[in-house]
Amino acid sequence: MIGTKELGGRTLIGREHIIEGAINAIRSPGMGGVFFIGDSGFGKSVTSRRVAELLQQEMSVMNVHASSSLAKVPFGVLAPFLTDLQIDEGNSPVSILRAMWTRLEQSHHLKSHPLLLVVDDADHLDEGSATVIAELATAGWAKVLITSRQQPGPPQDLNRLWYDGIAERFELPPLSRDQVNQMCQTVLGDVVAASSSDILWRSSQGNPMLVQVLLDESRESGSLMLQRGVWLFAGDLPRGSALKDVMRRRFLRLSDAEREALQLVALAEPVDQQAVVAISGAAAVAALVEHQLITITGDAVRVLRLWHPLYGEAIRTLVSVPRSLVLRAQLLTELAEEPEDTEGLLRRVSWALDCGLAVPDRLLIRAATLASQLFDNDLAQRAAAQVTGPGYQLRAQVIMARAHYNRGDYSAAAALLEPGFATGSTLEDLVDGSLLWGSTRSALQHPAEELLRDAQRLRAAGKRVAAASQDESVLILRKIEDHSALHELMALSAAGDFSALGDKLQVLEHHSQAHLRTTETKVFILVMRAEWLCARGLPLQARVKLEQASGLFQGGSEQVFFFAEFISLRLVLCLLDAGDWKGVDAALERFVVDSGRGLIPFGGGFYVARCFLLLRQQRYAQALDVVLAGVEAVRNNDPQQLFQLCVAMAFFASAALGQVAAARQLLAEFEVAGHGGPKLTRWYADAFMAAGKEYCAKDGTGLDELHDVADLLSDDATKAVELQALFLCISLNDRSRLPRFLSVAADCEGPWAAALLAYGQALDDGGAAAFIRAAETLRAVALTPLAAECFGVASRLSKRDGDIRNAAWAEAGRNACSNDLGQPQAQSPEALNIQKILTPRERAITSLALEGLTDRQIADQLHSSVRTVEGHLYRSYAKLGIAGRQELGFVVGLTSPNALH
Repeated sequence: MIGTKELGGRTLIGREHIIEGAINAIRSPGMGGVFFIGDSGFGKSVTSRRVAELLQQEMSVMNVHASSSLAKVPFGVLAPFLTDLQIDEGNSPVSILRAMWTRLEQSHHLKSHPLLLVVDDADHLDEGSATVIAELATAGWAKVLITSRQQPGPPQDLNRLWYDGIAERFELPPLSRDQVNQMCQTVLGDVVAASSSDILWRSSQGNPMLVQVLLDESRESGSLMLQRGVWLFAGDLPRGSALKDVMRRRFLRLSDAEREALQLVALAEPVDQQAVVAISGAAAVAALVEHQLITITGDAVRVLRLWHPLYGEAIRTLVSVPRSLVLRAQLLTELAEEPEDTEGLLRRVSWALDCGLAVPDRLLIRAATLASQLFDNDLAQRAAAQVTGPGYQLRAQVIMARAHYNRGDYSAAAALLEPGFATGSTLEDLVDGSLLWGSTRSALQHPAEELLRDAQRLRAAGKRVAAASQDESVLILRKIEDHSALHELMALSAAGDFSALGDKLQVLEHHSQAHLRTTETKVFILVMRAEWLCARGLPLQARVKLEQASGLFQGGSEQVFFFAEFISLRLVLCLLDAGDWKGVDAALERFVVDSGRGLIPFGGGFYVARCFLLLRQQRYAQALDVVLAGVEAVRNNDPQQLFQLCVAMAFFASAALGQVAAARQLLAEFEVAGHGGPKLTRWYADAFMAAGKEYCAKDGTGLDELHDVADLLSDDATKAVELQALFLCISLNDRSRLPRFLSVAADCEGPWAAALLAYGQALDDGGAAAFIRAAETLRAVALTPLAAECFGVASRLSKRDGDIRNAAWAEAGRNACSNDLGQPQAQSPEALNIQKILTPRERAITSLALEGLTDRQIADQLHSSVRTVEGHLYRSYAKLGIAGRQELGFVVGLTSPNALH
């Protein structure tokens, strides 16, 4: 494998296989060369230089650099090699080829070293030069390494090398998320928070040059900072103004019309194609598309956008205000006064503010609201600050508070929200920001009682406003009652009073006018019902509620509350409670793709979810690596109050791994942290802290605390956390609560609870068959270390009882777990037979059948369908060479009934 190396300040990541493949192709006797094709900034040149560097000991390397300035000059790039050419031979490709070869032989000693001709930016080659270079490769006089953009691509003569099979083509793809993270860590030299590199990946669209630009600009601006060994975003994402010099160079290659069209698109994107064509001409637009500076999208209405969003800020900095005003006046004669789409509105308002123009308050408020929801905090504050009308002042303050909240400055948000809460003179004034104020209180760790008092203040304000608006008094009172109730739901969640929360939800859901509620209110109630269901250990039912909430919210909201993130985090936690690891991965992937700049404040939830998953799989070392970066991510910006849980999980993982010194530091940090956020997450934190203390001290005090947590949670409304606490007890070899553990696990939904139930039943039963069943179920939810332990117990019990069939089955399972964990062990012949013959799912089902369970009972146990169970059993019988279930006992661990004899 070709290693990663820096060349010219650029780090090669994700190009190793391409470099290796190119070298092998160039060395191949039947191959004339290689093409590297990719967009601007994808590293074509630096990758070709790396290939040339690795081949320089065995080949004579010559570089040819094409350029747009020489594109129309016949044989322009070859001029340095044609100084001895006679004037009358200047138009003869054959004469030029001979002259060039003679010069190359003289200067590069080609008799001892074959020639590698590296042609950079071949899309700028003139036709004559392309013909000569193609002839060199076709005749076998040289190998060629050609770089080119996708559009317009290399000249036709060079392309024929690939069509004819003489050259191989490699397309340089954008970097993946993991590759961007690797690049960031290579450049920065320390751990890079995954949420931070995900922001760079999304913003750069995987373009290596743009990743580097954003890294440099982020460090220079201070928005990307090193905190306790972890690089993370502590401020807003830069807008790409560092690309100004790059764009200025590209500007110089454009005609006046092309430059004008590019400026129009940058200032107004997305912009109607016909409007730009009317001003700058169709030829200019076509040229910009060919140069990969703009792109055309849309069906009914064709709109123009920049090829990459980061180009916009760089181009806009090159346009003076007077020039911008002229372009704006020209464009507005061709466009509607107010764009309908979000992106167009934000760009239009931002453009007006850049030009110093007045914008109506209505548009400023709308743009500022949208910008705050999209975490464009600068624009949100700029637009809100320009609002002058008295009727919009409270709304403007709420929007600026949301921008502060996005940045993690909750005190600044509170300073703007508190004076205006419940003081407005209209329904809109009372409703705007009320939920954000509740979340700000939670982030500042205000007591739940304060939220309950806020609900009463809101009701009193509603009565005051209703009395002054008799015609709408009923509507006002109903909507204010709804919002007051939402504050009460937040308070009950924060206090952990899930019995009262359930009662309150019951009243709200069965209200006679529930159908008249706003979408936002319906969504909030559904999400809180989902939280209540998760607390009770019913995550599958909770998931249904969250999917309903997500469906309702598709249209967005005029409020500044973060509904999308509110739903997303609870969906992830719901899937974690269920044990749906694939669902967790998919939800986190959607969160990364959809969140955009929201990853800066809400990215901490990514770490909490990932660490929680790994801890549930007993992968403590990996969990610790993830959560330590997460602690830093939520230290400065923690909108969902996850810091305590993050530190608790880090403490637990450190303690379980025996890293006592590191665990003590985390313990001290936990003890000085405040107690904010939902009580549910704090209970999880308390359970992990108690278990971690027992790992450290091993004196029973941690277990006593864990018992206290479990006893506190023994109410039906909090079975999910109680199950976690009781499982931690059992993991610490304390079986005193085994009966309660079995009862709670049986009452909880999902594969994870089912696996724990099977494990508890094995501990209670004590038989080999029960431990095999538990091991298979545990392995199915990736609780592999515990599954291996159960297989080991089953093997020992079976051997003690002389049950060679179950012993072989258990050995096969334990060895499979060892392989899953990267710890391969020597396998017995019987175990190898089982492993080869049956899949893990087939072994799980046949082991249950061996115990005498019916197909229906197996389906219920494994959360599958009867038809699926029947299919797996049928295939297992065929593989084992038996007629049916009655012969299973004779072939466990063996390939056929005769093998017993």
